[in-house]
Amino acid sequence: MRRVTYCAILSLPISLGLSAPAYAYLDPGTGSIILQSAMGAVAGALIFGRSHLQRLKEWVGHRGRKSGKPDVRDASE
Repeated sequence: MRRVTYCAILSLPISLGLSAPAYAYLDPGTGSIILQSAMGAVAGALIFGRSHLQRLKEWVGHRGRKSGKPDVRDASE
C-alpha cells in the first residue's frame, strides 16, 4: 500500500512537468456556462440539504417522543 501511494505522489509532479502548453481560447460563453453551473450546483445543494434536514428533524422528533404519551398531532387526526 505504501508503494502505491509513493508511486501516485511521485507520478503527479512528473506528469505535470512533462505536459506541453495548451494554447487554449476561452470565449465569453465559457464564463456564462461556468456561472450557470455554479448557480445550479448551489441550488441543488440547497434543495438536497433542505430535504435531508427535514428527514433528520422528523427522525429525531420521532425518536425523542415517549411511547406512552400520544402526540398532539396524532390526536387531531
